[in-house]
Amino acid sequence: MAPQTLLNMSTPSLEKFARQVAEKVKVQIATATVDIVSADSLSFIEKGIPAISLHGLSANWQNIIHTNRDTADQINPASVYLGYVLALNLLSKIDNCDCNTFR
Repeated sequence: MAPQTLLNMSTPSLEKFARQVAEKVKVQIATATVDIVSADSLSFIEKGIPAISLHGLSANWQNIIHTNRDTADQINPASVYLGYVLALNLLSKIDNCDCNTFR
């Protein structure tokens, strides 16, 4: 499973940049929209601060998250690793950008 950006909880310019970085580091990335939960990124977006939410939830996350099946054995280590590779590369690239790049 590939890491995903949450489209409804990410600034479009950062989501696009994440896809570009993923392509450069050869990490597959997908997108999703999750309507019934929130993410920390929303509080930043509401204040006009660009933000992105990355996740590695499985397709059946609704049946797992916050239930008694929400256990460590549901984690896919390969997916977590790819998410960290993407996040670290994304942060490195963002760090080299002008502050207004994603506004």
